[in-house]
Amino acid sequence: MNQNQINEEQIRLKMKILDAREKRVNTIKDNLKSNHVIISLRANYPGDYKDQAVTRTLVNELDIHLHQTFTICKRVSLNCGEGLVYIYQIQSTDAKLIKEQTIRIEDQHPLGRLIDLDVYYRTVQSLSRLDMSHNVRKCFLCEKEAFHCIRSKNHAVDELTSYIHRVVRQYEKRGLLSQTN
Repeated sequence: MNQNQINEEQIRLKMKILDAREKRVNTIKDNLKSNHVIISLRANYPGDYKDQAVTRTLVNELDIHLHQTFTICKRVSLNCGEGLVYIYQIQSTDAKLIKEQTIRIEDQHPLGRLIDLDVYYRTVQSLSRLDMSHNVRKCFLCEKEAFHCIRSKNHAVDELTSYIHRVVRQYEKRGLLSQTN
C-alpha cells in the first residue's frame, strides 16, 4: 500500500467513526422523547478499528450486567464505526441515581474500565462524573487522567489494545464470561 492509499484509508475510517457518532446521537435524541433516562453502552477501545471480537464481547458482557441492574424498557443496537453500541431506555426519570449506578459499574465491574456508560435525560448532553462530584476516569496503563493521555497520545494504540485483550482473556479464564458470549 502506498502512502496515498494509507491516508485515504485513514480518512475513510475516521469518517466512518464520525458517521457512527452522529447515528448514535440521533438514536439518543429519538429515545429521549420517551421521557426515560437513556444509557449508551460502548467499548472504550482506541484506534480506528473499533468493531472487534473483543469489543463485541465487552459490550455484550456488560449488556447482561445492565439487564440485571436496571429495568430496561427498550434497547436499540447499533453496529457501526464505533463498533457495537447499545442505547437503552431505562424505567426511571432519576438521571443522577442512574449515573451513580453506572459510575459504580465502570469503577467496580472487572471489565468496567474498558467500557463507556453515558447517561442522558432530556438532553443529548450526557451527565459527567464531575457533575456527580466524582473524579474523572484514569488511564488503563498509567493512572493519569485518561483524557490527558488520549489528547497527548501518551501510549501507543497497540499497547492499549494489548492491555484490553489481556484483561478480557483473564476475565474469561476466571470463568466469569457469561455463557451467551
